[in-house]
Amino acid sequence: MCTSNSKNKKGITLVEVLFSAVILAIVVSGILLLFTQTIDIAKRIDYDYKAASLAKARMERARSVIETSGFDSLSDLVETETILDADGVPDPEGDFKRTTQVTSIDDNRTEYEVTIIYRYRQQWKDNNPVTFATLFTDIQ
Repeated sequence: MCTSNSKNKKGITLVEVLFSAVILAIVVSGILLLFTQTIDIAKRIDYDYKAASLAKARMERARSVIETSGFDSLSDLVETETILDADGVPDPEGDFKRTTQVTSIDDNRTEYEVTIIYRYRQQWKDNNPVTFATLFTDIQ
């Protein structure tokens, strides 16, 4: 006669398998969420870096204009919401928008300000602009 004792049975039940699968799914989804958020943050940092580089290049352009054409030529650089690509070339499909303001303080001093915003996920990030400003002085 063959008797079966439940204490001697080896193996796992369906409930244990399902419970393990649920725990594994929760862990994997958490890792995937962390991974996608890390990628998103890295992209935004890259856009911030590119925006700062574009603003810096525009500042260098102003210095070059002063050296070649004179201090009074700064007003030629004024622009409002020029859309650019990542290389600073005007492009209506670009992801960056640059505004350059030139404000004359007096005969010898001019404030020069460059503001860059970028488009991320099809929306302009107006709430986090990259702004560089300096004061140029004509010491002739």
